[in-house]
Amino acid sequence: MPLAVAAVEREGEPAVVVAGELDLGGCERLVEVTARSAVRGMPLTIDMRAVTFLDSTGARAILLADRAARDRGAAAVRVVAVRGGATVRILQLTGMNDLIDLRVDPAG
Repeated sequence: MPLAVAAVEREGEPAVVVAGELDLGGCERLVEVTARSAVRGMPLTIDMRAVTFLDSTGARAILLADRAARDRGAAAVRVVAVRGGATVRILQLTGMNDLIDLRVDPAG
């Protein structure tokens, strides 16, 4: 499934929704959209629940996106992913879940 990255608003707050396969080809897009979506003083959610594949370059892109949003003044960056999904597995295996605010959605 090709990667889709979209800026949206949820409950009055900015969010980025990511779907499909996040690998080297989509890293720049994720960082770019996340940076543009950040609003000074507001939290930002990166919704990864529809990500079907994530490799190490995609995981690094999540860290870069988090940093880009914070550099633009986001009050907090939350990454939401599905329990047992590709995103949670890779972030936990690499220990990156300790570097970001990972919220695991048990319902998917």
